[in-house]
Amino acid sequence: MKVLTFIPTLNAEEFISDQIRMLKKQSIKTDIFIVDSGSEDNTLQILQKEKINYKEILKTEFNHALTRNEVLKYKDYDYYLFLTQDAVPCNEFMIENMLKKFNNDMVKIVYSRQIPYSFSDDIERFAREYNYPKQNIIKTFKDIKKMGIKTFFTSNSCCMYDAKYFQRKKGFNKTNVSEDMEFAYRCIMDGYAVVYAADSTVCHSHVYSLKDLYKRYFEIGKFFCYHKNIYKYLNIQDGGEQTKYIFKRLLEKKAFLSIFKLFIQVFIKYVAFKKGQKGC
Repeated sequence: MKVLTFIPTLNAEEFISDQIRMLKKQSIKTDIFIVDSGSEDNTLQILQKEKINYKEILKTEFNHALTRNEVLKYKDYDYYLFLTQDAVPCNEFMIENMLKKFNNDMVKIVYSRQIPYSFSDDIERFAREYNYPKQNIIKTFKDIKKMGIKTFFTSNSCCMYDAKYFQRKKGFNKTNVSEDMEFAYRCIMDGYAVVYAADSTVCHSHVYSLKDLYKRYFEIGKFFCYHKNIYKYLNIQDGGEQTKYIFKRLLEKKAFLSIFKLFIQVFIKYVAFKKGQKGC
């Protein structure tokens, strides 16, 4: 089984050395291909030192979907693994445990459990707990009635695709965010399965400013504006259930300041999402 790992980078020196080190330690060998969109730190020097195959593009040329489609030039691989530059394998079995889930022809996408970094705040940590549970999940068309839009949830922070299927679908469709969800939607509608691999772990989390949070959810709102075929499966209770879970966990810790911050974030997400929905 030949695996190609693709990582888009921009000023990635904080994590890239650890990421490459852990990829080289994997029990299943992977080749690495990186597209850098104008790093001004030591990212390129690190890639050169590690002898990593990379390509440079302009920052203005980067697109979350189309840049990742660079993997389509590499036809002789069985699987494409996408990582973001801040996602580091937690151990040497991350890839092996993903590959095990491709145990029949129905499975075309497998994504990993995300373990938050120690620098994450409680809100981010509990959000990861909610979105990435300890049990494996297999999602197919029949699950849409029960799971709604969660049926199409995946994350290109660490996600593997059957290369032949990815090639047949001509990769990701152009979008500025959520290219992984859009592709998973097509996969599910084609009658195939998406698998969440809880035993494949990657270290990944964010520290968003309120401004960054607004920008992200504005883009998500705009995504759903353009993809009403997916938006119709969105249940407003989905976000509410996650918020209730985080609130309960914060209350257990008596983290009252974080509870206040949580509700500010929820308000910003809602406003940004609604404004984004008007952006198409």
